[in-house]
Amino acid sequence: LLTEGRSWLSRAIDAIDATSAEKGELLCLAASFASLQDELAEAQRLANEAFALDRELGDAHGSAKAVFRLAEAVHRQGHLDRAEDLYRDALEGYTQSRDDLGEMLCIGNLGMLARQRGDLQQAAGLLNDARRRAIGLGEQRIAGECTIAMGWVQLGLGDLAQSRVLFE
Repeated sequence: LLTEGRSWLSRAIDAIDATSAEKGELLCLAASFASLQDELAEAQRLANEAFALDRELGDAHGSAKAVFRLAEAVHRQGHLDRAEDLYRDALEGYTQSRDDLGEMLCIGNLGMLARQRGDLQQAAGLLNDARRRAIGLGEQRIAGECTIAMGWVQLGLGDLAQSRVLFE
């Protein structure tokens, strides 16, 4: 279904006005789909194109979305320092745009990144914040993902009881 979705997105992107905010939105969605299919170079290309368009249009919120999609692709490639910088840039943009969902996604991904680095205390704080925000936004799936990640963090910190509670 992702391949079919990308095909339709490509057609829509080609058909839409080259300088519209909607095109930036579609490019970000296409970047997300490409990342999900591990086509990370293509995801980066699409996110960069969206960023350039949104910047030209003066769309700070669209730019934040594009930077977030770029961060995801860079993160999945294992470039943790660059991904962290990009997530923090996207977080700033989402905060300025008052996009609670975007903020929560950035904080959650920063928590996952901290866990990858072995900074379990920082990971616990970020993931707990993201989980709390996800619950507040009604994002049950994302809250569940944060809870599972927090379970692994607590296990790494040696808190078996808390880890078990989170996994259950």
